[in-house]
Amino acid sequence: MPIIMSKKLFKKSLSKTDIDHRMTIPMDSLSAFQIPKGKYSKDVAVFDIDGRRWRFRCTTRRKDPHPKPVLSSGWIKFVKNRGLKEGDEVIFSVAHSDGAEGPQFGIEARKKLKLFGQDIWSNPLWRRRRRSYVLIQACKIGVSSILILVSADVSEGGVLTL
Repeated sequence: MPIIMSKKLFKKSLSKTDIDHRMTIPMDSLSAFQIPKGKYSKDVAVFDIDGRRWRFRCTTRRKDPHPKPVLSSGWIKFVKNRGLKEGDEVIFSVAHSDGAEGPQFGIEARKKLKLFGQDIWSNPLWRRRRRSYVLIQACKIGVSSILILVSADVSEGGVLTL
């Protein structure tokens, strides 16, 4: 069941390591994952914008004063499903619901695109079958602002194919 994203936990521009291996989590967000004392990892369920449930493992270092949390197991599958690349971003949100066991997490992915030489962000990106649907809210070019709504394939390099 999809959750209503109530509070942004963090937003992160993805690095090469985030795309190829595991995603580092900002230290100030670690407590939201509620890893039990004495443990170093916890599987967490995360819901995307389509209501699909993903399972990621949040892991910290065992013998280091700096835990450096990461999302591992399941994360790369999500990255590939969304076609994410270095420079794209994800937004993690957390909701606390009555009767739920612990916090419920949500994730949105946004692609960084170039349009008329300007960087713009899709908002948000979801995948059904093999087509990416991109809703681009607004783009400022020079002194003019335009609103663009697009349903398009997004290639590996972030190029829109209409």
